[in-house]
Amino acid sequence: MGKGYSDDTAIELGEKMAEKAQSILSPLVHERGEKPIRVLAVESNRWPFSIHIAAPDHFLDNSEVFARPLGNIYFANNNLGTPAFEEAIYRGWIAAEKIEENSLQAMMKQIFFLAELKNLFEIR
Repeated sequence: MGKGYSDDTAIELGEKMAEKAQSILSPLVHERGEKPIRVLAVESNRWPFSIHIAAPDHFLDNSEVFARPLGNIYFANNNLGTPAFEEAIYRGWIAAEKIEENSLQAMMKQIFFLAELKNLFEIR
């Protein structure tokens, strides 16, 4: 099993990643005439080898539960599927689509409600 990072190593890696992100993205932002990029935070797993080990039938039994939002909270991480960063990216994409879809549905309900109110008042 892997060894976790020390505090100093985690901070050093976070700083390097922030610098790398800025060096890659800053020219792109500059070309578009936008404000310079400023990294506000870096989030890292202290234990880089912390891959979940699922019990048999975990995904069959739990995937639908994990895929449902809890109120306005949508879950998106690699623990909803295979233990890979691509899975986390995919799950984030799906959650964003669900949020957008639900927002559009709520907006359409309001539009139809307002249209109905308008019709009621025009009839009388």
